[in-house]
Amino acid sequence: MLFESAQQSLKAIRSLPSYEQMVLQPFTTAEVQQYMRVALDRQNISDHVAGAVRERTGGLPLYVEQVMLPTTAFENRKEKKRPRLLASI
Repeated sequence: MLFESAQQSLKAIRSLPSYEQMVLQPFTTAEVQQYMRVALDRQNISDHVAGAVRERTGGLPLYVEQVMLPTTAFENRKEKKRPRLLASI
């Protein structure tokens, strides 16, 4: 019942004139590296780190962003311990 309701809602949304579907491809390692450079405002993102992030996230932009969240929080802390998520890279 719930699944049918969700399908009907999705069908109604797709029929709207403003509906547009976009299919995004995963980032390559070079794109992950560029994204991280811009998002973190630094140029020294190594190929190794970008490759490791690409491998762990599948290159999906939202996941890449989520991996970087602990890093940006880390930059704002007084205690400078590496975030656990990136410590193994």
